[in-house]
Amino acid sequence: MDKLNIPIILGSSRPKRESQKVANYIFKIAKLNSQLDTKLFGVNDFSVPYDEDKSIPEFHKIVKEANAFILVFPEYNHSFPGRLKSLLDTEFDEYKHKPAMLAGVSSGNFGGARAVEAIIPVLERMGFILSDITLYFPNIEETFDENGNPKDPKIKERVEKAIKDLIYITQVIKEGKKKVQG
Repeated sequence: MDKLNIPIILGSSRPKRESQKVANYIFKIAKLNSQLDTKLFGVNDFSVPYDEDKSIPEFHKIVKEANAFILVFPEYNHSFPGRLKSLLDTEFDEYKHKPAMLAGVSSGNFGGARAVEAIIPVLERMGFILSDITLYFPNIEETFDENGNPKDPKIKERVEKAIKDLIYITQVIKEGKKKVQG
């Protein structure tokens, strides 16, 4: 079976973003999975035209070729980052029936839960199919050691389980599309 193309998108644009640790860790685990072809991108990798309905050619190519997505984003003021929304809005029609796994990040105890709750209706409206497993990373300043490894060994298990679930959903949809299209 062909490898699944599942890019990871980091939704934060702040210079000292703590969610980078989560994105790097998920990327590290995803790269170990022989079923995946993955790359890590951030909203800062693209020049996002605000309030314009313009596609970004580099991002368009990533979205068009992707089988699914992993979105890592922090909670900003009980919601998700505006730059992430602006980037996602540039490719509205390309997400139809593509799975997405979410990873919320916060410095507080809830791990970005409010940001996840806020983005779910947006992603559903865009046509994403959301994974059953969402990852939450609370107290982010204390979650990883100086080498970028989680202090709690259960985090690795949760990330692997979430990736496995995303792979399953993505394969089911990919095979289903083949059968429907003939």
